Amino acid sequence: QEDGAAARVLEDSGAGRMFGWNEKERLLQFMENSHAPADNIEKYSRCELTARLAELLDKYTK
Repeated sequence: QEDGAAARVLEDSGAGRMFGWNEKERLLQFMENSHAPADNIEKYSRCELTARLAELLDKYTK
């Protein structure tokens, strides 16, 4: 889904974009123009997400 949670993660992290089934030309154009690595993807790593979860648990259990 082009406007769902996965689409937001891809967009926020710079890791890519979500395309609909009928957006072949937009997908091809994106693939041709995408050369830069994702800069913000680290915030979605297991380590970072686990640390954030631990912070939230600490905050609400103390």
